[in-house]
Order: sequence, then structure tokens, then C-alpha cells
Amino acid sequence: MKKFLMVVGLAMLAFQFCLTFSCKPELKRELIMLDSLDQLLAQTKKNIEIDVPTIKARRMEIESNINLIKRYNTDTISHELGNNLQKYTGVMKIYKQFLNNFGIVNNEAVELEKQVTTLRNSVRDHKITKEEFRIYYDRERFDIVTNLELSERSGKIVFEIEPEYQRLNREISAVLKRIAAKNEELREILK
Repeated sequence: MKKFLMVVGLAMLAFQFCLTFSCKPELKRELIMLDSLDQLLAQTKKNIEIDVPTIKARRMEIESNINLIKRYNTDTISHELGNNLQKYTGVMKIYKQFLNNFGIVNNEAVELEKQVTTLRNSVRDHKITKEEFRIYYDRERFDIVTNLELSERSGKIVFEIEPEYQRLNREISAVLKRIAAKNEELREILK
């Protein structure tokens, strides 16, 4: 999939390069500016290129594991387990926030791509003046940069918490197995 996206990206850049240098000299500047917006949009999509179904499944698994511990644990929760459950809940919240932001960022990126394409077509067809272009360009750039920043924050934190998720998931799974050893109902649920 990544190779395909790279090939498509390179093809788009080559196409834009050809268009840019085959256009009239007065349009080159505007088209180069629009190319920079396309690059920012590509970076936005790269930032959220995360396996969303896996994140959804993990969020649901964390929620389920926490509920199982609450329901079936009859022992006093140790300080260490309490801390791990709190961190585990924090990871679940981060995943939930990513999933919420993913929809926002992805939908916004799609809309912004359409707007940049429309602006590019308007420039090529001489439907807007240089002053109008500058106003539209500044507005689109602001929106794209804002969306890019949200994608960077959202995607970056998911990658950063991966080792913590793995560690906590192992520890919580071990706790559930210990509880299941004493509780047949939980043992059946975990099968």
C-alpha cells in the first residue's frame, strides 16, 4: 500500500511539474504555491496513516479488560495494579481521541484537496485575479496548516504510546488470567 501511495504521489508531482512548466509564465508562481499546499496535504495524510481498525479494536479491548477486572476481581487492588489500570485507561482515552480526530482530519483533508483543485482550475482558466488568488490561497493555507498540526499531534502520540500499550496489555492480561484461575465464569469469557 505504501509503495502504491509513493508511486501515486510521484506521478502527481511529475504531472504537476509538467503542468507548471508548460503553463504561461505568469501562472507559474501561483501553481508552485498550490503545489506547496498539495505537499502539506500529503503530509497530513501521512501523519494519520495508522491502522484505524486496529486502534478501534484496541480501544474496545482495553475497555473490556478494565470492565472485566472491575467485575471479577475480588482481591484488593495493589498500588502497582491501580497505577497500571490508570495508565491503561489513559491509553484508551488517547486511542479514543485519535479516532475522533482521525475522522475530523481525514474529512477536512478531503475537502481541502477539493478546494485546492478548484483553486488550481480557477487559476489555469484565468477565472480569478491575482488579488483574489492571494486571498483564497492564504485562507486555504491557514486551514491546511491547522489540519496538519492536528494530524501531527494525533498521529504522533499514537506511535509514542505503542510501547506503553504493549507493556500494559501484557500486564493486564496476566492479571485477568490470575483472576480467571479462581473464577470459572471469567475463564469462559476469556476463551
